[in-house]
Amino acid sequence: MLYIAALGIIMLLALLAWLLTLRKSNPFHIVQKLMDEGQYDEAVLKLTAMAEDVDLAPRSYVYLAECHEQLGARDLARTCYRKAIDAGAFDDKDREIEIYKKIGEIYRAENDTEGFFETCLEILRLNPDDELANQEVGMIALGDGHYGVAEIYLKAAMTNSDDPQLTLAYAVTLWQMGERDNAVSFVEKLLTDAGDDQIYGLIYVTMATFGSHLPRGRQMALKLIAETKDDSVKELLYNIYLYQCYQGKALREALDFLKRQNESNTLPTDRRREYQYLLLILYLNEEMFLEASRLYRDLTETDDEYRDLRHLKVFIDQIDLNPHAENLKSFKQILKDNFEPLLMQDLTYAISGFRKNRGLTITKFFDMTGATPQLRIEYDIMTAEKSADLFMQMMPEEFQKFVLYIITNLEYNEPVKESSGEKDLVLYSAISSKSKSIRALFAFYRLRTGSHISDISLRNLQNKMQSLKADKTYIISSAQLTEGAAALILKESSLKQFDADHLAEWLHDYFKSTRRQ
Repeated sequence: MLYIAALGIIMLLALLAWLLTLRKSNPFHIVQKLMDEGQYDEAVLKLTAMAEDVDLAPRSYVYLAECHEQLGARDLARTCYRKAIDAGAFDDKDREIEIYKKIGEIYRAENDTEGFFETCLEILRLNPDDELANQEVGMIALGDGHYGVAEIYLKAAMTNSDDPQLTLAYAVTLWQMGERDNAVSFVEKLLTDAGDDQIYGLIYVTMATFGSHLPRGRQMALKLIAETKDDSVKELLYNIYLYQCYQGKALREALDFLKRQNESNTLPTDRRREYQYLLLILYLNEEMFLEASRLYRDLTETDDEYRDLRHLKVFIDQIDLNPHAENLKSFKQILKDNFEPLLMQDLTYAISGFRKNRGLTITKFFDMTGATPQLRIEYDIMTAEKSADLFMQMMPEEFQKFVLYIITNLEYNEPVKESSGEKDLVLYSAISSKSKSIRALFAFYRLRTGSHISDISLRNLQNKMQSLKADKTYIISSAQLTEGAAALILKESSLKQFDADHLAEWLHDYFKSTRRQ
């Protein structure tokens, strides 16, 4: 019994020693140790060599990216992260999204808005509900004035978030799109939830300049005027309030307001004369000729050429209370010319802080020719159903290019070589390894002809592919095709049940590659 126990302990110790030796011989363990010690240059050398191994490459690129980040080589880090994704390093979609977010942060650190924007679209292709990516795409689009795009993505972000800043951005987007009542309703909700937050109040008064919103808008403007200490903000609020009074036909209210401010000497100093001039017009509008005459003398002490002062003298000098008809129209025009410009164009957008003007080339990502923006194929979510429809509609010439792309780009182990003794180029598909190429060829043939994969003759398949090439410039090596296909069919019974999701990925990558050319 003692002998058995001792033997068990010895075997356990031997197993532990073997595991320790195995761990030390693991190349990634060695690399991790170098990284922990801060020897990133040495780690890069080892990882670069390891990346030459097909089996080690995917994971090597991840480590390489992390090393390059530590060394400050952001461009190389970003490239290695993308290589890791392309090499299939992540079976878990969440992990792949995490890497895309690392790529996005590198673009952000480099102030590369377009690269960051594109990366966010890649994340949304994997997870359309990603709150942060939807928010970033929406905010960038709003910042550059692409309101249709902003509305789509900000709305999607709001389904998973109650962030008031997101709600405010969505409200500003709707306002810029002309959906004024909806925009006001979102800001009113923010006011209800946030209480006395001045920024929401300021945005609200810029919007409450029409229809039934005018009474509350004037009340809010007066409240903010009383509270604000900033002269520039106060001037802005004066203008908004006076415009609201003009739009709401509450000119007597505007007159009383300006009269109080003038008498208490609280009109903004820099624009005092301008507001006094507006007060003069309001006096005349109410036929208060005596008050108008007194104010007129004050305004003309230094310069009687200011605006329409000389013209207004005609109205001041009226003896009766009904100015002549030929003068009445001119006065209404003066009233309009001075009150309508008080509200700056795109004021809500300007003061919201969302306008950035980064110069994003939005047409690279969206087709903007229709009534609503359409995400381009290479950035869209390519479902199995959508890709099958697109694939079946491909013209033969496009189909040929697609096939060549698959053969030459997806897990292709050998370069394109010139066939000895012939002028044609032979495309070696390397299908006997882990390549998806033969799976693609079988799938294409079955989808285009309706044949089941078990009915496909290898020779007929090759003939079919060659017949698509009108100039006979490219051929597929029949030996490689036959030998590789036979080996692969023995190993993968799943070929008989083609996975349409693979086709969706191939189509996405293909259209993205053609877009970059």
